[in-house]
Amino acid sequence: MPSADAPPGRFPRRRTVLLLVLVALAAAGAWKARAHVAAWDHLTAGRAALDADDPTEARRRLAACLLVWPTDRAANLAAAKAARRCGDPAAAQKFLAQVERVGGRAADIELERALGQVQAGRLAGVEAPLLATLADGDAESSEIVAVLVPHYLADFRISEAATLTAKWVELRPASAKAWAYRADALERLRKTEEALAALRRVVELSPTDRAARLNLARLAVETHRPLDEASRLLEALTAADPDDAPALVQLAACREAQGRPDDAAALLDRVIAGPAGDAKALHLRGRLELTRGNVPAATAFVRRAAALGPADVETLYTLYLCVQQTGTPAEVRAAEEHYRRCDADLKRVGELARTIAASPDDPDPRREIGELFLRNGRVADGLRWLDSALRADPGHAATHRVLAAHFDRTGRPDLAHQHNSQATPQFPAESPK
Repeated sequence: MPSADAPPGRFPRRRTVLLLVLVALAAAGAWKARAHVAAWDHLTAGRAALDADDPTEARRRLAACLLVWPTDRAANLAAAKAARRCGDPAAAQKFLAQVERVGGRAADIELERALGQVQAGRLAGVEAPLLATLADGDAESSEIVAVLVPHYLADFRISEAATLTAKWVELRPASAKAWAYRADALERLRKTEEALAALRRVVELSPTDRAARLNLARLAVETHRPLDEASRLLEALTAADPDDAPALVQLAACREAQGRPDDAAALLDRVIAGPAGDAKALHLRGRLELTRGNVPAATAFVRRAAALGPADVETLYTLYLCVQQTGTPAEVRAAEEHYRRCDADLKRVGELARTIAASPDDPDPRREIGELFLRNGRVADGLRWLDSALRADPGHAATHRVLAAHFDRTGRPDLAHQHNSQATPQFPAESPK
């Protein structure tokens, strides 16, 4: 009971203060609860973005989650995956270190670090454990396949890549990325019908992907099946972007195959009039003129195409046909020799690719393919193959000699010296007697 001499209103004021404190605590509790709900929502959305092959969105969502839950194991592990997929290995390692600090599963951490090594091009030492984990049906199997497939394709291990893509689309049937890689591997193996089916699945799953639609149309035109489908796709692409040169060239090839040469020529002229040269457009335009019997015009177009694409067998064959009708005997012989040598080299590349499928760790066929591409002016392809030979055997002397000669010819004495030094055996100095 309050004292008779207590100041009037004292206890009501205390009650007011107490009530305000309770309201503030309740508000803080509600804010904290909302923050935790939001963090959970961000974690869920981040995982969903990873499943949808959108690591950029995943990183954004997971960063918001980690503002509230900075030590959460699941959030840090997912953030490490998103950073790795975005090509940010330093951030991935930072998140994995946090997972380790808060007692995350060692197997999860080891697996993610192994996947990071593969993405960095260091497959040795982690490939066998990853394949074993995949064979065991691990929950992260799709992550393993998604990292190994691009590496196998870059290393020209096409058969192995195709096998893994079959596993990938089985695990992730709604992944456009998985189907796109499967189409790539199947096309390289010349399994055209299966590649077309895989590309149709990509377009179905990602209908706004222009590159996927163009790729499907290209393969349909090249194989002449089905041309109506290719025509519809290409008409839509060129209607949306009338300056899309690759789509215009493919539509022209489609029109030629459909027996509409005038329409094809008009489309090609639009591309050729552009600022950048297009070897395929020039070759197709020349071939159209050759079919019409206008050999001088055909020769002019095809010579320009051959200057831009000196190793394209179809272009060289068309040029040979043109020179047969307009050139001297010596020019005809030179054109024929050039075409036949390039054709033989390309066939040899096919033979060597089959050898690589059987013996992927042998650097010799890789080195030979690299040499063949360099000889035919396809420098980027040649260097990629030579690089793959050195990944198989960093000390492969024959590959170093080819690279040394290439860099010497192209005015890079520093690189030529570097490869020459690695091509020459280093003998230890004799000890003094």
